[in-house]
Amino acid sequence: MKFKDLYIINEITSIGKSSRLVEDLIKFQDGKSNIYEFVKRFDFDNMAELNDALDDAHYIICTDKCLTRADAKSDTEQMLLRKRAMNLYTSPNAAARLKAKSEELWMSHFEPMRLRAARDNMLNVPRSKSEADECARRIMEVYGFSEADMEKFRYYICQCRRENSDPMLNRSIYLYSKNKMTGKTTVANTISGVLNGCTTWSEAMRGKWSSSIAQELQFGNFDKPKCCSFYSVVMDEAFSGKNTRKYYGKFKNAITSDMCQVEVKFGSKYDIACRRNYIFTSNNDVSSVVADSSERRIMVVTMERKPKPMPYADLYDLWKSYIVNVPDEDDVAAWYARTKDDVVGEDGKIEEDMVSAFLSDDFEVYISNSPRTAVSFPKFFCDYINSRDNSRHTIELIKSTVEDLFGRYHDSGGKKYYNISELRATIQQRTSGVQLTINTTEEEPDGDKLPF
Repeated sequence: MKFKDLYIINEITSIGKSSRLVEDLIKFQDGKSNIYEFVKRFDFDNMAELNDALDDAHYIICTDKCLTRADAKSDTEQMLLRKRAMNLYTSPNAAARLKAKSEELWMSHFEPMRLRAARDNMLNVPRSKSEADECARRIMEVYGFSEADMEKFRYYICQCRRENSDPMLNRSIYLYSKNKMTGKTTVANTISGVLNGCTTWSEAMRGKWSSSIAQELQFGNFDKPKCCSFYSVVMDEAFSGKNTRKYYGKFKNAITSDMCQVEVKFGSKYDIACRRNYIFTSNNDVSSVVADSSERRIMVVTMERKPKPMPYADLYDLWKSYIVNVPDEDDVAAWYARTKDDVVGEDGKIEEDMVSAFLSDDFEVYISNSPRTAVSFPKFFCDYINSRDNSRHTIELIKSTVEDLFGRYHDSGGKKYYNISELRATIQQRTSGVQLTINTTEEEPDGDKLPF
């Protein structure tokens, strides 16, 4: 039902006869004449059409002759209706305020409703596991995906298909390839297109759900995440040229949330549902994105092989059939636990390099040539790594790596140290695989032999 088909902007009114819109508003919700709730009963094709309806509605109310003569005592609701409309419509920034309200209503109500209807029409159908299995086989044949890769896709697809999913179990897909022309962007947009209700390849390739880290994390005051509007969002090279460590904590929290606050210029702030379903595509290893040692919220799919030739329309239909038919799991938490991806982040790569350095022949020679029987912790190890980055974060990485590798340090009289004999034994054990017996008796060396 269209607003403009029912209400005439220049309808003739009189002292005893209100416009049809005013009469309907007074009757609406037991006399609580809220025009913004009232317009939710109508269909709008876009935000501009909604904005026109709100503009017309305020004009009709402000010019209604019956409302101008309303009795303040007996017609309180009518007086309030006109007062609210006049306060907005006669303000200097009326157009901007109306546009802001239209944007809020469109994002919080009309757009999700339209997207849900399109999705339901496609996805709420009887599913065939055999059809899903056949589609998976053909997709693996085209791209060279493994069964483990397809399980990651299945997890993400089912996560996006659910209306109510535990955000703490959310995961993102990271499509990675050093090479170009491997189909990363095509796969990402195809999956997102189907999950967002597109029925054809041409419709999906418009890429309305493409976004950036800046927009999704709302670096700007009025940024609105695309995941408020779509069930699956694509980010191509989202982290290029950025220092992820500065905002990685915010990024991790965002992935496992389902609400965000949006601010509209000339309007107010409001909370809105935010489905954090992301597909990243990149030519850079995931360690360039993940700042921590490891990450459980991201599933990596490597795409090094060029896909076998296939018409885009047929490819889209193949993915669509798979997405529609692939079965979900009843126990999502158990599924999450058993499919945890071993994603090594930037810190993890640094720790791997440190372990390699501490197990090297050079390090063994370095400590063997020491005139002392013990080395201080953590200064000795920090000096050996000789990192230009002396931040607290780097020092903590070195400390945790050393303790993971060599065990707990000795602590005596406030002095923290490792015996060189124990360090050498651990190095030989780790590099040769031979179980060695070492003296672990904690004896404090002579004070003049400690490097303090």
